[in-house]
Amino acid sequence: MKKLFSEIPRIGSGHIEIKELTENDADALNELARNDKVYKYLPTFLFERKYEDIHYVIKDLYDECFEESIILGIFAGGVFCGIAEMYGYRDELHKIITASTMTENHASANVLRKNGFDLVVHEASENWGFPLSVKVDKWIR
Repeated sequence: MKKLFSEIPRIGSGHIEIKELTENDADALNELARNDKVYKYLPTFLFERKYEDIHYVIKDLYDECFEESIILGIFAGGVFCGIAEMYGYRDELHKIITASTMTENHASANVLRKNGFDLVVHEASENWGFPLSVKVDKWIR
């Protein structure tokens, strides 16, 4: 991501802000990362679940991860409510955005559809770190 951003980006418009996570966000990120209702739809190898100590995760987040990916906090009215994780940047494809969702994750599929993404592959098999392969939908914008 360092090829794309010279510094950690901050995006905001009114009520919603996407920005760097800090130590002040540790408790809220820990609560999210340990919430199985959220993480049942996500790969098992995500950075925020890789280490037990969430303070360590935040401290090293922009050193260890910033080369290949970037994780930003999503805030609504100044309150942490989620993360935006971007990875797989390829300079030659910089105008294309792709996303993957588990096929049964209808809420995320609806968010992508509302934001102009098109479903291009339905029920592809992928290894997301679970014992069995996962059926995912592939989206492009």
